[in-house]
Amino acid sequence: LGKIIRILSLTLFQLTEISSDTLESLSQYMPPGVDDCYTGMTFESMLKSSDDAVEDLWGIAGLVLGLGTSVTALFRAGSYDAMGNIKLLCTSSIAEAASLVPDSRSESVHIKLSIGSCLVLPTVSSFCRRVEMMHDTELDDLLSSYEDLISKLLQYRTPSICFQNLLMAACIGAGSLLAFILDEGVLSLDVQRVKGLLESFKSIYTSPNPHFVHLGGLVGVVSAMGADAGSLIHRYNSMTTQAVGHKKESSSVNVPLLSSPSFEKDLIVLMQDMFLLAQNSDDNQLQAYAAWAMSFLRHHLWSRVPDGTSASNGNEVSSGSFHHSVSNNSTVGMLSSWLMQLDYSKIPSNVETVAAVLRCLSHAPRLPILDWGAVVRRCMRYEGYAADFLPPKFVS
Repeated sequence: LGKIIRILSLTLFQLTEISSDTLESLSQYMPPGVDDCYTGMTFESMLKSSDDAVEDLWGIAGLVLGLGTSVTALFRAGSYDAMGNIKLLCTSSIAEAASLVPDSRSESVHIKLSIGSCLVLPTVSSFCRRVEMMHDTELDDLLSSYEDLISKLLQYRTPSICFQNLLMAACIGAGSLLAFILDEGVLSLDVQRVKGLLESFKSIYTSPNPHFVHLGGLVGVVSAMGADAGSLIHRYNSMTTQAVGHKKESSSVNVPLLSSPSFEKDLIVLMQDMFLLAQNSDDNQLQAYAAWAMSFLRHHLWSRVPDGTSASNGNEVSSGSFHHSVSNNSTVGMLSSWLMQLDYSKIPSNVETVAAVLRCLSHAPRLPILDWGAVVRRCMRYEGYAADFLPPKFVS
């Protein structure tokens, strides 16, 4: 593991010549308790040999992808500082790229570095969040960075192949990150903000752009819907796509897009447009890419069908109307829906109500099929406030 991290870091430095304390620290990484210091290269030797290196757009992106996907191994090795350095390297490169976008002549190594960062950051951030090495506000800031980058790339359109690749990568990464945030349900996002991001994706694949940029917009849409098309690590999704008994639209969303009534009409329009591109487009390449994107989403929906449920009916899969063992209008169904739709990001003024609902549900003979893992993660936000409502024997 140490050799892999050091070689990736040293090669990345050779190709980018970025003066970075983060890269230098990674180039000296040693796993705890392991002696594997030999790599045949040093940070100083790369300083001398970098003049002979050839800058390679996707070669640099591949190195960043390699570093990003190593976070799981680094966590198992107890190398938390190295994980933090990789996260910092990726997040800072996106911010740096956004500041360089107005200059169409600038194709600095930061732009090339940010392409790989855009693609791998959803993987890095999702893992770091699940092991409590990333705060919810960081996820919000990261999504804002993607939005800012995409907005600037659309505003300052340039013929630069480097910037076009960056736009493609930013769309794919933003869609994947959005899906993760909503799947986890620990952060409420403004509905109009999310709709604006989806509209940006649509404008990209419906406007004159290179085909690979169209692909980025298409994959961004289906990834935001949970298709995992841009993810490097498979996420195991919940089996249901719609909150029990909940039909009311809201100004914020903290559930997957396919579960939110606020996005039902918008997603239908997006899929209809994508279907028309796949069926009737005069551009064969765009037609193929639209078909790819739809197939990614279909596979995602197909994989969500519970064992023993027939997936032969396409309408059943797309609507998410799986067989619930609890009536939508029952007390258990309505309480479960209330928990799913509660905005947990606000100051917990309703801790006692949440505790009462959980106590009621604990006595139910059965519960509806929901993503209860997400509900538990949201309720854990109230951990510091719940002691007053627990029996004395449970309070240490």
